[in-house]
Amino acid sequence: MTPVLLLHGTWGRADNGWWRPGSEFWRAAESCGVTFADPDDPFEWSGRLDGVVGQHSEWWLWGKALRREGKRWPALTVIAHSHGGQVAIYAASFGLPIETLVTAGTPVRQDMLPIMHAARPQIKRWVHLFAEHDPVQLAGEVGDGAFAPKREMDLADFNFHIPGSDHDALHDPTVWTDNYWWQYVT
Repeated sequence: MTPVLLLHGTWGRADNGWWRPGSEFWRAAESCGVTFADPDDPFEWSGRLDGVVGQHSEWWLWGKALRREGKRWPALTVIAHSHGGQVAIYAASFGLPIETLVTAGTPVRQDMLPIMHAARPQIKRWVHLFAEHDPVQLAGEVGDGAFAPKREMDLADFNFHIPGSDHDALHDPTVWTDNYWWQYVT
């Protein structure tokens, strides 16, 4: 079984901890057969807002850290929420092989397209989950200076709209269980 690494989004270090060991999401994942890459020491990044037109220093820096961290496993699945997806994409662009990347509510940004193209060969399967009316994802897209609201990731293998959800519901374990998303990571 490929170990799973959970990656929070902007300001995620201070949130309710959906990505932390013992959380409701964590327990639901385990009950569906998911094993975690490092259950005693989950990967944390600063969670600082970044990505003003072409300036991705936080994502770049933490993508490098994730690449180093992720090299401990021969295969890795990453579930990344919001701008945590940008960190995972940077890590793959730096050479981290990712078995399955699940981006949930990750803003679709034109300034990330070259990094996504560099990352794509390292991502075996890419699943993107989105809410149709997600003001947080929309706000994250505005930062690239190319306002063109878009929900689907062109380079993802699968794009799934989660009806009736919002930005935070994309890491709600009941949404995952009700929609059978665990099949993509187990």
